[in-house]
Amino acid sequence: MSGEPVFVTGGTGYLGSALIETLLSRGHPVHALARRGSETRLPQGARASVGDALDAETFAAAIPARASTWYVLGPGHRWPVVLAPLYALLRMIPATRESAQRLGLVTRAQVIATLVHAVATPRPSGIRIVEVPEMRRAGS
Repeated sequence: MSGEPVFVTGGTGYLGSALIETLLSRGHPVHALARRGSETRLPQGARASVGDALDAETFAAAIPARASTWYVLGPGHRWPVVLAPLYALLRMIPATRESAQRLGLVTRAQVIATLVHAVATPRPSGIRIVEVPEMRRAGS
């Protein structure tokens, strides 16, 4: 593998599994956190680390040196069904339009494209905050 190592939490989840598959396809060695009993659900090729995403002591030692670390925990794939009508309504109201556009929903593909771009172009500070409009551009 030629890419830099990456450690992903939430590796069996809706976003984490897609991120891992994409990173593996681009040559990154991926170490992924999974709950005990869920390790076999990780995408093939990911190295499993068993632990609790809410307790860093259970997985900190498994993070490889020089690895970028991604804490990928999301609301799951059903939330957009619930939130889409709300954001549509908020975009119609002048007082909330700008916030709804800035905080609105993005697709799974847009999230994965944004995360993969962030892995490929790390910031010197190690911290990156990406808002929805930038995620929409990355995934288009």
